[in-house]
Amino acid sequence: MLLVTAFVFAPLASILSMQHYDFDDAVSYVTKNALLEVNQSTIDGTLELEPYRATWNGSLWTLMYEGAAYLAVGVLFLSKWVRGHLHLVIPVLFVAASVALPLARYFLAGMLLYVFRERISLKPWLPIACAAAVIPLATMGWGTYLTPLPLALAVLWAGAVLPLRMPHRVDVSYGMYIWAFPIQQLIMLFGLGWLSPWVTAVIAFTIVVPLAWLSWTFVESPALRLRRLVPTRPGDSEAARSRGPAPLASPVAATGRRRAALAAQSGQSRR
Repeated sequence: MLLVTAFVFAPLASILSMQHYDFDDAVSYVTKNALLEVNQSTIDGTLELEPYRATWNGSLWTLMYEGAAYLAVGVLFLSKWVRGHLHLVIPVLFVAASVALPLARYFLAGMLLYVFRERISLKPWLPIACAAAVIPLATMGWGTYLTPLPLALAVLWAGAVLPLRMPHRVDVSYGMYIWAFPIQQLIMLFGLGWLSPWVTAVIAFTIVVPLAWLSWTFVESPALRLRRLVPTRPGDSEAARSRGPAPLASPVAATGRRRAALAAQSGQSRR
């Protein structure tokens, strides 16, 4: 994304705005931001006429924190004791983050729901309960600390229940997140700012989704396959590592798993 922004989008922007394109500043944009921390937000001569000149991609500020969170999880899970006591460790970390680490609250809310996924049912009243929890928490001044959990639950519920599905094993969510901002900047540069925000949003969506698909197909998916280079623990299978369970458990699926387990136990007893 940094390379395309610096050497495709930025030159195009300089042509559209008839500004000077600074190649050295474009190189600097890539090198200074390559380790996720945003140290240079724009490229000289490319956004001079934009309504929002401050940055090519305002979404990137979160990536440093996300990367740090994933590294912390990797280090934490090196401990066999931690891996064996997730139902204790993750709630404690969530409470600690709720007090001391604002952004980590959201990351750990997702982890907490993942750990207890088998106990969460996709009941139709679940989003109503989440909304009912968020409103009083926000009113009482606890919203900043405790709302990440019901918000995460509502989002995952929607993703599991609503009939919105991408093709099998295609995930464009991250690509949409990192490509949307520069595409919206280009839409403004093409002089479409006179359109309503809803129309420009539709135009941006139409462009970003194919870009996100390309990102998934040629960058993200091949990168994820590099997991095969990491040694597995005894008992782990490649299929289990690549598949991963759903974030929320369906009551029907959970019942089916319990029946299968009981049948297996019954068969072993007979043998």
